Amino acid sequence: MEKVSSLAAEKSMEYASCNLCGADRTRLLFASKDMLFNKAGNFRIVKCRNCGLVYLNPRPGEELMQQYYPAQYYSYKPPRNDKKAAVEEFFLRLNERLKNQILREYFNYGSRPGSLPKRFLSLLKKIALFPLYLRLTLVGRDIKIIPYQGQGKILDIGCGSGRTLSLLKKRGWNVYGIEANSQAVDIARNKLGLQVYLGNISNVDFQNDFFDVVTMTHTLEHMANPKQILRKVNKILKTSGTLIITVPDSDSLEARYFKQFWLGWDPPRHLYSFSLKTLKKMLQAVGGFRIKRIRYEMGTAVLRESLTYKLRDERNYNLQNSRLLEFILRPISMLLGYLRKSSIIILYVTKTDNVVEQGAS
Repeated sequence: MEKVSSLAAEKSMEYASCNLCGADRTRLLFASKDMLFNKAGNFRIVKCRNCGLVYLNPRPGEELMQQYYPAQYYSYKPPRNDKKAAVEEFFLRLNERLKNQILREYFNYGSRPGSLPKRFLSLLKKIALFPLYLRLTLVGRDIKIIPYQGQGKILDIGCGSGRTLSLLKKRGWNVYGIEANSQAVDIARNKLGLQVYLGNISNVDFQNDFFDVVTMTHTLEHMANPKQILRKVNKILKTSGTLIITVPDSDSLEARYFKQFWLGWDPPRHLYSFSLKTLKKMLQAVGGFRIKRIRYEMGTAVLRESLTYKLRDERNYNLQNSRLLEFILRPISMLLGYLRKSSIIILYVTKTDNVVEQGAS
């Protein structure tokens, strides 16, 4: 066993064995501070010598971890109401209307036209929207393509302040959310009128075989026991239902190039760093899941922020966001996506049966 930092002996930190295979034989990859808020610290990213899972060890206990999720954390922010936000909201709504039309014409959202004139009008819309459809799907813009279920039930684990759930509700879904931050839950409930539970999936009771779709967007890597979480998801998901997992890919070219400056590590909030290989192993260990589709995002956010961290810490240079920077980074991110080596991986997983492995890990 590797020699563990003395921080592990403190009550505020805890030592963890590998959540995938249970082994405690690891090697140190590197140590890093909290890059997002530029806080000092010495968080150790290790890799299991047995199965290859990468994780934070030792890690903050539950009480200490709360200080690393301040009110300004991106997914907790309430809607803005200044003039600039109003202009941004106008264009966001316009963009959302176009996305909704694409979902309707290309992904069967909403009722389909029956009469010949309506079918002809639908065809014209489809032709007009085709350039934007290509941009959104091929260039990598996220339009949250979730298989249409009519009045299906969808659960978003780690829903933040509920913006995604609000959009899905408008698209016809019966929406549910779970969020650990009380401020974000308050926004989702009282400002957006959503059914969101405070806590985590382990302490919220749902009926078995209840949901058509469960989404975990940048959530699984934050969980202290991801294998246990996936077991619970398997129980509440309907057979043939869909689980959509979005996580940073620790095997990406960006992760290899930027090393400790890669945004995807995000210590100490990210307790685990998955690759496609280790994520597949975890789904197989849980049982009752089959991977249906794998996508790689082509957005520039991770590439841009990782570059920002690197320049800030190595050269004391503050990189400013600009259209020129976006223009430079966009083709790089597109190429990485086509090579399936970009930073963000999305798995569409189908529940195959109700048999889930039982165990303590």
